[in-house]
Amino acid sequence: VPSVKAGQWHFRQLFTNGKRLPRGRFPNAPELLRVTKVSPDVKVIELSKAPSSEDLAGKDAELVMIQNWSISRDPVVSSKGATVTVAAPMGWIGHGPATTASPGKPTYVENAPEFVDQPGEWYLDRSTGQLTYMSAQGEDPGNREFIAPRLEQLIVVAGRSDAPVRNVHFKGLAFEHAAWRLPPFGYMGIQAGHHGTSMKAEAHVLPLALSFAYAEDCGLEACRVAHVGASGIGLGPRCRRNRVIGCELTDIGGNGIMVGYRGDRQSGRIDFVGNASLAADWKDPNDAPLENEVSNCVIHDCGAVNYGCVGVFDAFCVGTRITHNLVMNMPYTGISIGFRWDTSPTTQRDCLVAFNRIHDCMKILADGGGIYTLGWQPGTVLRGNLIHDIHRSAFAHGGAPNNGIFFDQGTKGLHVEGQIIYNTSGKPIRFNQTNEGNLTWKDNHFGVRPGHASYPKAAAEKAGPLPPFRRLIPAGS
Repeated sequence: VPSVKAGQWHFRQLFTNGKRLPRGRFPNAPELLRVTKVSPDVKVIELSKAPSSEDLAGKDAELVMIQNWSISRDPVVSSKGATVTVAAPMGWIGHGPATTASPGKPTYVENAPEFVDQPGEWYLDRSTGQLTYMSAQGEDPGNREFIAPRLEQLIVVAGRSDAPVRNVHFKGLAFEHAAWRLPPFGYMGIQAGHHGTSMKAEAHVLPLALSFAYAEDCGLEACRVAHVGASGIGLGPRCRRNRVIGCELTDIGGNGIMVGYRGDRQSGRIDFVGNASLAADWKDPNDAPLENEVSNCVIHDCGAVNYGCVGVFDAFCVGTRITHNLVMNMPYTGISIGFRWDTSPTTQRDCLVAFNRIHDCMKILADGGGIYTLGWQPGTVLRGNLIHDIHRSAFAHGGAPNNGIFFDQGTKGLHVEGQIIYNTSGKPIRFNQTNEGNLTWKDNHFGVRPGHASYPKAAAEKAGPLPPFRRLIPAGS
């Protein structure tokens, strides 16, 4: 790839036949290494086994560490035997071992030429531009199309506070193959696609393939968003009455849909509102997204690159409606609503999460659930959601059990009605630094499976409709 050698671009994602190809890694999946020792500056990590490379210096290798509810990706500076030195302190420093490298954490090393030893794996040499790919037996790579995305963003709809974009609609389109470039300091996951090097440093959030800001009455209908390196769709400041209807989102590197996106479009820094704090509200309360809707969508296989991401994220918003969606096959939480770790008032209020079917979540990380909530959200309602098969990873290090709904710190003011929750690795409901007295309850069914005499059939039928996107989008379009 001559343009790579010339320094014009570099890519971390490669696709063929509608499939994301894995970069070479050690050890091969699903095997993992374990951390045995960490230096005081959290930059020298001793592993349980030496990588199959004499020295990883200059090869664009990354150490990937699975934390409790997030992951970290740190550029490798050098290695010797089982000892790896990384570019930045490994993890979100200041939150204890939950988000920081510590003995016992599962980890692996990704992206070195020596690691390309299984069909489908690949490596790109930045200095020579040579792309190495291992084909399967009988496969001729010369007869196959490979796609390396160059753009991080495919659509930007951006008005101004005094002149919003209005009535722009996309219907029946496929938006596929977007890039993501690892920041120089790596990706130190905090939660739901937000990241930073320490609790005292500025926060960042993964970029969006489709971005809306200062947009009113716009929408995406019957569209497909797939094979992106970072997050999928985001509604940012002063987005009002926009709709994402009947869409499919799949193979998304970060979050599927973000309502309340607060990152700068280019850098991802949370400075769009004039404040770098992770839990900062909008500087201008009028910028809070208002009455946006995500409904009848199929959202699956998000967090494909950075596991600590979610299907639908909603925070610092007013009146969001998240209804009749199918959310499944997630490494972490399905739907996350709220982003303040106490009961102080924010713009978050009057949202509705209703009649969604959420299943097969929490497949890699810990400390989450089908639905996850934070903070004071007056007027917000959870109604008629069907949540089941919330897993416990075999290798997640530490963390609490995973639940149907996890009401985390400061959760207050929600009404919880008509949920059906069963087959969860932890209890159907969990509270952390809040309690059931901070919420109101009605007609919920916890731990009741289909077929049981008390299983509420009518509510189940409402909770699990399949959206019409498969009929609206012809195959291959």
